[in-house]
Amino acid sequence: YCIINFMKLIKPKKLQKGDTIGFLSVSGYVKDLQELDFSKKYLENFGYKVKISDTSYSKDRYFCASEDKRAKALNDFFADEEIDAIICVRGGYGAIKILDKIDYVLIKKHPKIFCGFSDISAILWSIYKNTGLITHHGAHAVSTFRENGFTQQSFWQNMSDELKSIETNGSFDHKYYGNYLDLLETEAIYGEYV
Repeated sequence: YCIINFMKLIKPKKLQKGDTIGFLSVSGYVKDLQELDFSKKYLENFGYKVKISDTSYSKDRYFCASEDKRAKALNDFFADEEIDAIICVRGGYGAIKILDKIDYVLIKKHPKIFCGFSDISAILWSIYKNTGLITHHGAHAVSTFRENGFTQQSFWQNMSDELKSIETNGSFDHKYYGNYLDLLETEAIYGEYV
């Protein structure tokens, strides 16, 4: 179960060609920098600029960096006026450990697309719960752009179109929240944020 404190929703602006997309690492370290470079070139070929966090090039045990550095990278990307959208580079482990270091007031003042899945779901939920910003449960920079068909189509619809309702074969009149089930086990510990 999840208890959600509903508030006024903040919809991030859609992407337009020429915008800057930030690749942000806040969880596991990047194992394949060539894949990261491929994704950067892929988006640049579509007319976007890409800025990559310093944490994408570092390693601290299983993580891309210390908790403080990971949280600072996230806060800095939201504060950066040049960045229009943030796509997390990968999941892994440890995102939940930075929830208390995220500047939610800053995020509410500078809303933008924030996208990821798996371990990043903790941050998606926490940002939504503490700011009302609609986050995107989807694409990672190191796994999405070599995909074909539905994965890429879904990415472009979510990033460049206004938020749409989910199409179903039947009726559906509720909000949908993506999640990572392992995080539900830790809700009792981190309930203030998740």
